[in-house]
Amino acid sequence: MIGSLLLMAQFARKYLDISKNPYEDAAMLMRYAQHLAQTGTIVWNIGARPVDGGTDFLFMLVLAAMVKVGLSVEIAARLTGIISHVLTVILVYV
Repeated sequence: MIGSLLLMAQFARKYLDISKNPYEDAAMLMRYAQHLAQTGTIVWNIGARPVDGGTDFLFMLVLAAMVKVGLSVEIAARLTGIISHVLTVILVYV
């Protein structure tokens, strides 16, 4: 049990390293989510026509909802990743 907690703590420390930039697809989804939270439309540039360029629609919606309640898009993305990881571990191993 203690070993598992230490392993999870090590993972969290490494995963939460905010000095790393997101990969291209994640960065694009974060921009779409930010604009969706601000304007209610999926756009690359605010004021432009809506686009259909997101590869992970549910992830974008979750990020937009978290941004809408006040989180930064970067924190929302990391938090979504951590929660997804923990839920996957619980579903697989418990």
